[in-house]
Amino acid sequence: MKTFEQLRYDAIKPILTEVGAAVYASQRLEGSIAYLLYLLSRSNEIEIPTTFLETILNHQGKQTAGQLIALLRKHVAVPDHAEELLLVALDRRNKIVHHYLSENTLRMMVPEEREEMIRELKRYRGEIHEASDYFKPAISALLTKVEGIDPELGESLIIEGFMKLNRGEA
Repeated sequence: MKTFEQLRYDAIKPILTEVGAAVYASQRLEGSIAYLLYLLSRSNEIEIPTTFLETILNHQGKQTAGQLIALLRKHVAVPDHAEELLLVALDRRNKIVHHYLSENTLRMMVPEEREEMIRELKRYRGEIHEASDYFKPAISALLTKVEGIDPELGESLIIEGFMKLNRGEA
């Protein structure tokens, strides 16, 4: 017979999976913003030292998502639509990272509430992805300009490698 802890973990495991996926999406957004700033700096379109941005990309800097967004807004004319995407994504990221689980402890005990939490977290993750994806065309163009790399070719090689490594896995 399972203990209370085992039953509770089994019940909330899908929520923890969604929280983990949302945190990963948040890290992807932060990485996209940092990489965009880095490429803009390398192409001399903004004046931020590339060494400073390299420390962020190498996870040695202590800049938060909010600080990265502020840097972007300071150095780049961000369209209103992108601004809204960033603000929503930042709000979702902060909620998930700082207090989502603790605020929803009681909801996690009720099966129907757990299902609603999963839907909510998927929606939050989608909003974070939307903000990150907004910058993908600019990053791709800069990647070609600055690094001479074809982003589509790089992406196809990554997908091909992943598929080879993970064939047959569920």
